[in-house]
Amino acid sequence: MRRVTISIPEAQAAAIEEIRRRKGISRSRVVQEAIALALAEQEKARAVRRYEEGYRKRPETTEALAYTKATAATMSKERWT
Repeated sequence: MRRVTISIPEAQAAAIEEIRRRKGISRSRVVQEAIALALAEQEKARAVRRYEEGYRKRPETTEALAYTKATAATMSKERWT
């Protein structure tokens, strides 16, 4: 594990301290979880952008759209319990 020293605004430090106390974990763990969440969100946003770019390059055909609508109509009538 690598040690990193950072400076953060007082309000963020207080929020980290509150989370740390409430969860009973270290400050490092709070920051690690926050970074992991931020990185996951960034990756999700990148994946959405890649999907949108691909869709713009190869949009669905009329046939594919009709199939999607038919599938949605059929599945909405199914009982999913």
